[in-house]
Amino acid sequence: MKEKLYKIICAAFLGILAAAMIVPLAGMIFYDAGEAARAEQRTLEPFPEFRLTYADKKTFGEHFEAWFADHFAFRAEMVDADAAVMLDVFDSSPEDDVIAGKDCWLFYAETAKDFLGERFSEEDVEKLVEFIKNEQKTAAECGAGYVFAVAPNKNSIYPEMMAERYGSPCEESLLDRLTARLKEEGVTVCDLKEALISAKNRGILYYSGDSHWNLLGSTVALEALADAVEKEVSVRPSGTSRTPETLSAGAREDDLLKMVRPLNAIREEAFSQDSSPDLYTAAQRIRSLDDTKIVTAGKEPSGLTLIMSRDSFGRALIKPLSESFAHSIFVRGNSFDIQKLAAEAKKAAADEPSPGTGTVVIREIVERNLLTLVSEPQDPAKDGE
Repeated sequence: MKEKLYKIICAAFLGILAAAMIVPLAGMIFYDAGEAARAEQRTLEPFPEFRLTYADKKTFGEHFEAWFADHFAFRAEMVDADAAVMLDVFDSSPEDDVIAGKDCWLFYAETAKDFLGERFSEEDVEKLVEFIKNEQKTAAECGAGYVFAVAPNKNSIYPEMMAERYGSPCEESLLDRLTARLKEEGVTVCDLKEALISAKNRGILYYSGDSHWNLLGSTVALEALADAVEKEVSVRPSGTSRTPETLSAGAREDDLLKMVRPLNAIREEAFSQDSSPDLYTAAQRIRSLDDTKIVTAGKEPSGLTLIMSRDSFGRALIKPLSESFAHSIFVRGNSFDIQKLAAEAKKAAADEPSPGTGTVVIREIVERNLLTLVSEPQDPAKDGE
């Protein structure tokens, strides 16, 4: 009986092994590897060209192995299944750029340095302060107010959802130190970190599978920005049609979840649908909320003009801010020409039958990219994702 049992086990093992080898090979006849490439948003390894030279023959095997690894049948499905097991069973991420937190919350791995306070020096803080003060000065020379706002990393607002191995957040992060220094220097700072932490009792403010705040989080940010603008130019932007009551849950594709589970990146997320009407018009067709430049006019304007540098967090702010200002110019990326944009905004306001009440410049950037303001070439096409 034991011998028969051993034979059965061995046969079953060999059968599974053979199936694991044959099915992916046979499936390559009809399997669409391009669909997997689109899901993973990358270019697959091309089939290598064979030549008779020694160097080419030596590397052909390596390139063939890479090609096969990208094209064998059901590769994407197996990768996705492996990721599902790692996330749901072992609370671990198969992707180095993503941290698996508690209750399937995901975080950008690069934000761990901010979380632990390992990213900056006092010299970095002073460079940022000088950069921001120069922007404030340029805005003032153009007759505009200036507001600096940082969209916090998700783990700055929800440190309790980080993986336990990271411990507690640092006592003072780059954002905390920079905010304190800017206030000392008289720069109007919209403290979005404080506003969001204070609003956590109103509901979840960030998507669990994405790096960005959800629509409720962006609404809280909008309220804080209105307060900062009023403090800076003594005029409060008009209201917006978005309220917590117009927000609801919906299925959406999450950026971090897509990195680890490209075939199953859809999650039902709170506050992801906005049913409020659009109370603004666009000066030109908006192809995407990631357009480098977007110009809008509010239908119920306050008389204020907005010039805003924003990154991917600003996507959710374009609609409500456009409704709150008479004219708005949104520029994506770290670098924007305040003087040129102020002249453009002034011309647009001059065409109105009644004069405007002022202009405000808002610099918005995500916490994890703060140091790019002083450490990278200023590229207006850089999104700051």
